[in-house]
Amino acid sequence: MQFIKPFVHKALVFLFLILFSSGMYCQEVEVESQKEIQAEEESTEQTQTQKQRDFIQKIEWEEDANALEYELIIQTPEGAEVLRSPKITQTFFEFSIAAGEYQYCIIAYDFLGHEASKTEWHPLTITKALKPEIVLEKNTFDVPRSGKKNTVEIPVDIEKITSDSVVELVNTKTGERITGTLVTEEVEDSASYEENEVKSSSASFENVQEGDWKLVITNPSGYSNDSEVITVSREVKEPLRYGEINLSGTVIFNFILTDTLNTYAQNESFLIQNLLGYGGAFNWLFLEFDTVQFGISLDYAHAKRIKQKDAVFDLNLTFDAANLSLLFRKNFLDKKIGLDVKAGAGFLLVTEGINYHGNYSKMAHNPLYYGYICYEGGLAFNWIPFKHMIVEAGVDFIYAPMNQMQGMFLWPYLNLGLRF
Repeated sequence: MQFIKPFVHKALVFLFLILFSSGMYCQEVEVESQKEIQAEEESTEQTQTQKQRDFIQKIEWEEDANALEYELIIQTPEGAEVLRSPKITQTFFEFSIAAGEYQYCIIAYDFLGHEASKTEWHPLTITKALKPEIVLEKNTFDVPRSGKKNTVEIPVDIEKITSDSVVELVNTKTGERITGTLVTEEVEDSASYEENEVKSSSASFENVQEGDWKLVITNPSGYSNDSEVITVSREVKEPLRYGEINLSGTVIFNFILTDTLNTYAQNESFLIQNLLGYGGAFNWLFLEFDTVQFGISLDYAHAKRIKQKDAVFDLNLTFDAANLSLLFRKNFLDKKIGLDVKAGAGFLLVTEGINYHGNYSKMAHNPLYYGYICYEGGLAFNWIPFKHMIVEAGVDFIYAPMNQMQGMFLWPYLNLGLRF
């Protein structure tokens, strides 16, 4: 028993030492863990604070003739000091503090280092720097082929901007920059928005050429952001973009004949008036370059003389002309007004009929038909009041070398037609 007691005593002492050591170790581990968590939190807080202080602020003041040095003090409205500058000789000081409401004063010191003057406390507001956020609705746009200004309207949602933010299109290949205009609106009254913050739903740019561009938004703070690539291209049109059909009544005021018919004019030129007629045209413009269009015109005109020749008979001359011409059109006022010039050739059919009356009314005369190749030139102005309507006023000149005369016809006309 005496041998066992010392052994038990030593065992208990050994066990106590083990338990005590374990407790100390656990306590040290817990303390170290708390220190690591605290250090991590402090690091995160410092990082966030540093992000808020990425921008340099600057305060300037007027020079004091009796001052040798100055000192700037910034504090919270409650009086807690935030910043105190060293004594400086220049009349400005640059610093970087987090966004918030502050107040500051300037202390002037004389050459002996004594306080010469002190300004009142002035309010100081440092706003949070905003980084623009851009969301494009689409990234492909077409510019019109006609017109001098290729204006591009880009629907885009832009937030975190101010009314002084600048929007630009930057060419990804050449670096060309085009300043645009933002359509802004005030944001709703919400705690998530900063003072003076606005948002935009679209941006417009003029004189944009084909190519790949990026939309770049820059805030007054210097923060900027750019969008994904925007592709601008010319409007793609099919070769047959539209045709124009003009079907209308045509009033012909007169036509001119030279080298006249020997039978009826005794080798003298004459002018036959009071011709009425009708006609129509089909214009197909299949090439277009900005404000200029090219195509073909197929037109038809019918005219009949209604004036009596003399007391014995009436001379009825009917003219039917069909021509195929090349057509050139120059558009103005966004294609509302156009000038047409055409030239071509066709076929002229002359029908001659004589109706006897009086003592000769029983005499019969069968109609005679004459066909001639003719050449046409024309000038006209057209007006498009509606998308599918066209009004055209012009004059056609037709030359037909006939057997007994050289026929030259001047046919003014007025057309009202459809356009598609």
